[in-house]
Amino acid sequence: MRGTRGEVLAGDRELAEIFPEETQSQHIAYYRDAEWHGDPVRVAYMFLYEPGAPHRRVLIQVGETLKKREKLSNEIIAGIIIPQFFLFPLVALLAWFGLQRGTQPLERLRQRLLTRRPGDLSPVDVRQVPDEIAPLIEAFNGVMERLASSMRAQERFIADAAHQMRTPLAGLRTQLEFALRQHDPADLQASLERIRASVERAR
Repeated sequence: MRGTRGEVLAGDRELAEIFPEETQSQHIAYYRDAEWHGDPVRVAYMFLYEPGAPHRRVLIQVGETLKKREKLSNEIIAGIIIPQFFLFPLVALLAWFGLQRGTQPLERLRQRLLTRRPGDLSPVDVRQVPDEIAPLIEAFNGVMERLASSMRAQERFIADAAHQMRTPLAGLRTQLEFALRQHDPADLQASLERIRASVERAR
């Protein structure tokens, strides 16, 4: 600390006095690089001006050797960063193990779905899946139920259509066999007309 006349009031005389610039204000900390006993230091300083006399000021400055700052940095690296190099593999291993354990129910569900028969639309047992995907499986079961209902309707339609087709086809076959036994051209023509009418109805 130096007084208004530049005299050292306290501290070390090796820290040189600072001549402030006009832009420097009081109660604001400034920083500079300097030397102290031949060692580089980082100095923080502040001016306190006497009210009404801007040329009379007190200088307060505090210096710290860069060796001490470097030592502090090394301690931070040794205490924080280096342990992370050992902690990171452990965290990665635990995360991998957790993911493996967490995805096992999904893998079992996938295997069950892959081994199903092609026409198996039965619902998936929600009690055997993780709680997180239970709503998804319930929605999937709903889709499967609608699909099964649609397929049952299609099967009924195909069965009805097949039944409806068998009846006129049987009639056509009978009429065709009857026409083949006709020798009179007029009777044959009449049989062919009936066959054509039956074809139109079937169409």
